[in-house]
Amino acid sequence: MPTLNFRTEPAVLTRSGPLVPAILAVSDAHRQILARQGEPVPDTIGGFALIDTGASSTCVDQEAATIGRDLLQTAVLVYNGMEGTTSLSL
Repeated sequence: MPTLNFRTEPAVLTRSGPLVPAILAVSDAHRQILARQGEPVPDTIGGFALIDTGASSTCVDQEAATIGRDLLQTAVLVYNGMEGTTSLSL
């Protein structure tokens, strides 16, 4: 089971909040549709996503949330706040 481990120093967590690396890309199916229609395909972009457990709303696309849910239902996510570590095993 591949595992992604990353560490967040407490000072960074306090200053910036819980950030995780993120990549946003068009799905293969959407990419094919755009190509067939002669439309430009948006570039893949990387950055950070903020985990906001106190948010009253979200701006995550429903399809992205479904994919995330489907991925996480087969994964083990461990966040250790005392050590500032996160481990995601897929």
